[in-house]
Amino acid sequence: MIWWVTQSGRAANERLWLADLERRAAWLANVRWRLDDELNLTADFEIIISDSEVFPLTIQYPSFFPDAPPLVIPRDRNRISGHQYGEGGELCLEWRPDNWEASVTGAMMVESAYRLIAGERGASTAEGDERPEVISAHETTFAQEIRTSSCRLILTPPAKAALAAIPELEVVPAQLSEKRYAETWTAYVTRVGAPDGQGWSEMPPINDGAKYEAVAIRLPAGTTIPYPLSLDAVAELFQRLGMPECLAILQKDDEASNWLIVDDHSCRLLMVFARDKDKRLAIPYCTVPISTDPAPRLPAANEALAGKRVGIVGCGSIGSKVAVSLCRSGITTFTLVDGDLLLPENLVRNELDWRAVGVHKVNAVRERILEVAPGASVTAFDIELGGQESAKMTSLVMSALSCCDLIVEATADPGAFNLCAAVARSREKPMVWAEVFGGGIGGIVARSRPGIEPPPQVARRQINDWCSSHGILTDFAVTERPYTALGPEQAPMIADDGDVSVVAASLARLAIDTIARPESSLFPQSAYAVGLSTGWIFAAPFDTWPIELAYEDGWGGGSAEFDEEGLKSLLADLFPRTVGDAGQSSV
Repeated sequence: MIWWVTQSGRAANERLWLADLERRAAWLANVRWRLDDELNLTADFEIIISDSEVFPLTIQYPSFFPDAPPLVIPRDRNRISGHQYGEGGELCLEWRPDNWEASVTGAMMVESAYRLIAGERGASTAEGDERPEVISAHETTFAQEIRTSSCRLILTPPAKAALAAIPELEVVPAQLSEKRYAETWTAYVTRVGAPDGQGWSEMPPINDGAKYEAVAIRLPAGTTIPYPLSLDAVAELFQRLGMPECLAILQKDDEASNWLIVDDHSCRLLMVFARDKDKRLAIPYCTVPISTDPAPRLPAANEALAGKRVGIVGCGSIGSKVAVSLCRSGITTFTLVDGDLLLPENLVRNELDWRAVGVHKVNAVRERILEVAPGASVTAFDIELGGQESAKMTSLVMSALSCCDLIVEATADPGAFNLCAAVARSREKPMVWAEVFGGGIGGIVARSRPGIEPPPQVARRQINDWCSSHGILTDFAVTERPYTALGPEQAPMIADDGDVSVVAASLARLAIDTIARPESSLFPQSAYAVGLSTGWIFAAPFDTWPIELAYEDGWGGGSAEFDEEGLKSLLADLFPRTVGDAGQSSV
């Protein structure tokens, strides 16, 4: 509903309060009320600073007034104040969204506008008053300042140092890499110096952008980059600095050129595109400097993840999310296993998007990891572990998993689980896994650590026994086969992305804890049933049940005794002795 209809008394008072202010204040005149095109209650008025300075303004009451502040805008859309949101934008007054109270009136906003305009022009707000001090409350973030610019230069610390090292007024060749993402063009400096390899160079984090040659120029100390940066401003700068060669290149009608201009503090990029004569397009890029010492955003315990390799079997809804979460947490070395393709119906729960449709999930997840951590090392096997694959490939994958510091089983397929469990048990590797209950009721996350919990297959049997002891999940089914293996008569699991994400996040947290705290875990139990809705054992959403596992031995390669004679016999069969010319035997 329209506020001035539902709160007609407040609307009437707003008109009275502004009329009273106009009667009392000589600086306020010509108040006229109206409705704008969107039926917002609006008042036009004028603020008079002097006979020659009259400012036509508009106060607009938004739909959510009085819970949101009105806007005071120059009617002619000019910039009239340093405390203003852009050219012709609203004035930044004493009351704003960050400190608004419903008791503030439109008349009070008009008075605030007068104090701002009068104060900036040195006028007194009342007879005999001293010149008022205008304290700025117009504080904007860097992101707010550049949101109107769709072209940005990402300036890394090494690139900034290389550009700062250029001698004053020296013209140095350079190279840029530029890509378009989310309606924004971002450029990186990839080389400073000649392309013969003698200068500085670095690759951008995502090396799929277009490459452009550029010219880098270091301004003399004390000379600043022109603002605003434009073709005419740069031409005037080159002329003033006595750089006719650069001026000639800049003014060529039929050639494009890219200019990296460096002063004592920063660097700006100006791209000049050659079009018809007198119609060259010059685009200034705003500079986004990257911090040399970013504040830590991960727990100190995550330092233990550096250098660890994690094997993830299954890159579906659970595995894809766990992989990217572990990457964000500090893991940069992965072995991924999955033989399935990403199809449109997978998008409701997978970490991946339409760019990966038709691609093997394992390869797409690898690319996703590299987007988050470009320096990561990812080995991908596009096979279905436990499926109809060659014994050689299955053995190769199991050998790769045996080299991991942690195995994550995320297929909910018994065949894949048994092979992962065999690797974990025989090579004494920790393993974590998860299953999601159909129907959005929740899921189970579990882990098995050598010498602390029972081996994975034993742990899973104990978890199944625990579930059975609490009764059958009425109307809910535990997923036991990958979605692609379901027959035509079997419906896929029904659980939305929120359900799967909670279970995946819980599994990722358990995986991080298993690596970072191998013996001093934050989790007192080794398995948990995580509830997401009321049903079965769960009394309420987010009801969590710990599952205690009883330790049973069985880790390692088996209990058979070492047979020295048997080993000698096997080696003799594999490597038969040959008799040399001298009559001596050799192996």
